Amino acid sequence: MAADGFVVTNVDISPVVIEQMKSQHADNRSLEYLVADCRDMSQLVDGTFHSCIDKGTLDAVLCSPAGQRDAAKYLQEIARLLRPGGTFLLISLGSPDARLALLEQQQLWDDVQVLLLPKPLLYLQSDSLATGRPLPARAAANKDQPIEPLGPWPASEAAARLLASQIDLHHYFFAYIAVKPASATSSPPLPGSPLVDASLSEELPPEKGFEAGKAQREQQHEGVGAPGQEEIAQQAAGEEVRGEDEGARERNGGGLPQAMGCVPAAPSPAEEA
Repeated sequence: MAADGFVVTNVDISPVVIEQMKSQHADNRSLEYLVADCRDMSQLVDGTFHSCIDKGTLDAVLCSPAGQRDAAKYLQEIARLLRPGGTFLLISLGSPDARLALLEQQQLWDDVQVLLLPKPLLYLQSDSLATGRPLPARAAANKDQPIEPLGPWPASEAAARLLASQIDLHHYFFAYIAVKPASATSSPPLPGSPLVDASLSEELPPEKGFEAGKAQREQQHEGVGAPGQEEIAQQAAGEEVRGEDEGARERNGGGLPQAMGCVPAAPSPAEEA
């Protein structure tokens, strides 16, 4: 995405990983980095991003002893950081019967869509050797080959669609596209969430938001407030992105389109997560 003209802000909880990535990509000035815990990203101002992209972070969070509680905190943070109408793209090993319940229980989203992404052949071969599962008739040759996802399907139709298709879910990754309500007042309040300062969210760029976000929240009184498609799935790399083109700047009221997401430092968890 950085090669396509976006400034990409990579988020990880591990300072070691962040330093490794900085060193590995030192020549790429389109990449930015932030060390943060996905459950509390108070360095960032409410409504900073147009999109948030997660590739495996929610899966990793759910592997902890307090997984359900931590996942709820994480999703609240994502919703807080998104602008009204913003998009959360979740790439996961978790099938819809597990992930949709988690996404929908807090009523953070106006709309949730589901896509199935075929796993690369090498991944399937490793899985077949470990489990004895037969390989599918067709699979992507490698992770960089373009894929043909199934969907998108509305969350309300996903279960019926999967049942009718009779496919083996072990052959797929899953993508969930969740859209934040366009009006900040249309979603229910979350206890402990900061009030959204719309003007600050619109005007303060992320590089300033890192320093100002925590100060902004400390200045606010106790209160509650709303926290803060297929092409997106193809581009997902578990990164935060912010567009730079001037046309986008004009379309977004003078502000650059921005997106955010996290990737866990550890390998992807087992499918049972």
